[in-house]
Amino acid sequence: MFGVEGVGNSTFLVYKTEEEKIDKLGLGMLGNNTIEGFLKFSCVWKDETGILNYDITTMIPLRQYFENYLSMDQVIHIFCSIARGVAAAEEYMLDTGKLMLDSRYIYIEVNSGNCRLLYLPVKEMGLEQNLTEALKKLLLEIRYDVRDDNTYMTEMINYFNENRNLDGRKFEQWLSKLSMKEEKAEEAVHKEMLLRREAQSGRDMTAGWEQEGERKEGMETALFDTVPPAMQNTMHMEDRNGQGEKKKGFFLNLGGKKEKEEGKKESRRQEKRQEKEEKKQKKLFEKQRKKAEKQGGKNKKSGKTDGINPYFAIPNQEGQEAPAVKMEIPGGPQKNLDAGVPEAQGNMGGMAHKAQAERIPGGAALDFGDTVITRGEEDSSTVILSSQMRIENGIPYLRRTKNGQKMYVDKPVMKIGREGSYVDFYIGDNPSVSRSHADIIREDGIYYIRDNNSSNHTFVGTEMLVGGRKVKLEHGAKIRLADEEFVFYMY
Repeated sequence: MFGVEGVGNSTFLVYKTEEEKIDKLGLGMLGNNTIEGFLKFSCVWKDETGILNYDITTMIPLRQYFENYLSMDQVIHIFCSIARGVAAAEEYMLDTGKLMLDSRYIYIEVNSGNCRLLYLPVKEMGLEQNLTEALKKLLLEIRYDVRDDNTYMTEMINYFNENRNLDGRKFEQWLSKLSMKEEKAEEAVHKEMLLRREAQSGRDMTAGWEQEGERKEGMETALFDTVPPAMQNTMHMEDRNGQGEKKKGFFLNLGGKKEKEEGKKESRRQEKRQEKEEKKQKKLFEKQRKKAEKQGGKNKKSGKTDGINPYFAIPNQEGQEAPAVKMEIPGGPQKNLDAGVPEAQGNMGGMAHKAQAERIPGGAALDFGDTVITRGEEDSSTVILSSQMRIENGIPYLRRTKNGQKMYVDKPVMKIGREGSYVDFYIGDNPSVSRSHADIIREDGIYYIRDNNSSNHTFVGTEMLVGGRKVKLEHGAKIRLADEEFVFYMY
C-alpha cells in the first residue's frame, strides 16, 4: 500500500515491502540512473524491509488533473509524455508491466503539463498489465473540451485497437503526426472561415454601396426640392453662363454618384422647359419678396408680429428679446432653465458627484465590489448580489489576511496557487506558494482543504497537512499556505 509523507520541504509517495519481494535489477536501474519521464526515486532499508520513496513535490495525481476539461493539445501532450516514459523503460530494459499506469499514480507538473511515471520494482507486479488497455482506460477518463473537434479521440482508440503490443517510441511519433494533422486541419478550417468572412464582407459592402446609392439618390431629390425658388432660379441662371453644370452636379450627384448620360435631344428639351420655369419662378419670387419687405416695414412701426413666433430670432432684426422658457419634467423638481449653468449642474446629481451605493428594498446596500448576476423569478429583471448579500445567502469564502482579497467557494473544487492558467484563487505575489498549492473541496455540504504536495506545505491551525489528504474546515478556520495566511468563513 502507498502512503504520503512530508520530509522538510519535500513530499514523498512511500511504498513498503519485504526485501525478498523486491526486483533487485529494477531497483539498481532506478537507483543508479535518472530516467526521463520517471518520478525521482530512492530506497531505504529498515529491518529487512525496503522503503521505496518517490518524490512528488509540487505535482498532483493525473486523476485530480482530469477534474478539469482538457483541450486536444493538453491530451496529446499528456500521452506524449507517457509514451516517452514507456520508451525510456524499454531502453533501460525495464519491465513495462511494472509501470503504474493508473491515474492515481501518474503525477503531472501543472505548469508544464509533463507526466511522471511510477515504476514499482516488485516481483509480483507486471504479470497481468497490458499497456494498450491501460492507456485506453486513461483516455476514457478524460473530460474533453466540447469546443474541440474530438475526432482525434476516435483515431487514438482505433490506434490502440490496432496495436495490442504498444511500442513507446512509435506511439510518440504517431502522436506527433496526429498533432500536426490536427493543426493542419485547424488551419484549413481557419482559412475557410476567413475566406467566408471576406466573401460575406464583400457582399455586405456591395449591398451597402447599393443601399447608399439608393439613399443618396433619394436625398438628392429631397435636397433639390427643399432649395428655395430663388436659389433654384439662380442655379439655372448660372447654367446659362456655363457654370450650372457644377451646381446641377452637386444636387443630382450628391455623394459622388455619376449622373447617367441622357440623349442630346432629351437634354435640349429639358433645358427649354427649365428656362421657361425659371422665368416664371423668378417673377413669383420677386413679387413675394417685395410684398414681404412692405409688410415688414408696417409691422416694425406698429410693433405687431402678425403671427410670427416672437421667440424665433431673425438675423439683423432688432427688438427680439425672448422670455425665459420654463420646462417642466413630469414627476420631478421643476427648474427654470434661465437660472444658469451651475443650477443645471446641481440638478444632474449622479453625474457631478460620486455614485452612491444603491439599496435593494429589504436588503443590504450594494458595494459593487464583487457581484453575481442572477435572474429574477417574478420577472425578467436582473438582481445584482454584492459581497455582503453573498454572505447573507450563505456562500462560504476564503479571505486572504494580507490584503482582504476574497475567494467565494461556489463550485465543488476551488484551486489556490501561483499558476494563473490553472487555479481559481491566484496568489502571484508570493513565490513561496506553489503553482497548485491547495484545493478547497465541497462534498455533501461539507468543506475540506487538500494540500497538493506543495513545497512549503499547508497548515490548518498548527496542523501540517499530508499531501493529497483532505481535512475538514470549520467556520473561522485559520489556514496557512507556506507563509501566506487565510481565514475560512462559512457565512
